[in-house]
Amino acid sequence: GLLVRDRNKIVAAAAIRSPKITENEVETYARARNLSEEVIRIIAANREWTRSYRVKLGLATNPKVKIATAMKFLNFLQERDLKSIMKSKDVAMPIAAHARRLLQKKGKI
Repeated sequence: GLLVRDRNKIVAAAAIRSPKITENEVETYARARNLSEEVIRIIAANREWTRSYRVKLGLATNPKVKIATAMKFLNFLQERDLKSIMKSKDVAMPIAAHARRLLQKKGKI
């Protein structure tokens, strides 16, 4: 856990790629706002980890995730989570607006 939060990008990247890391740890790291953008990018690029709903939700609501990446994960979220993202002040405005558009498409607003 400490190595993933290391300031050195090489150390943090090596720690997140470790085969001993568990899915629960990845879920926690996806929500963490104090990780480097490199670690967040590695998590978002790993298909095995992004199969988990909690990882997708964590990445969609994390302000360090690039907006395009976060919007991609919004498409897979449930309506109740989209509503909370839409109302949240912690996410970027384009992400909240995209959540609103998705709900409007589904006729839930």
